Amino acid sequence: MITTGLNDNQNIILEHLKSSESNSPFADIYALWSKYFDYCMGYQFSGYEAEVFEAYNGLDEQEKYEVLQEYGRWGINGGLD
Repeated sequence: MITTGLNDNQNIILEHLKSSESNSPFADIYALWSKYFDYCMGYQFSGYEAEVFEAYNGLDEQEKYEVLQEYGRWGINGGLD
């Protein structure tokens, strides 16, 4: 994993966003939020996705914002090429 100033839960979310096959950061973020909503509504996820949603659930609003900032920096610096 790349070293950032983020905590473990934030790094899990960041790596999840970076690993998407989409070239649209907006689609990646929407997909995360959409599936997280399903998770909150009681849909069962297992393995990696459950870990991602549990990590996201453990973040406060500032930490979520910091993840999106770091994801944006990564994309601007050529991460989505």
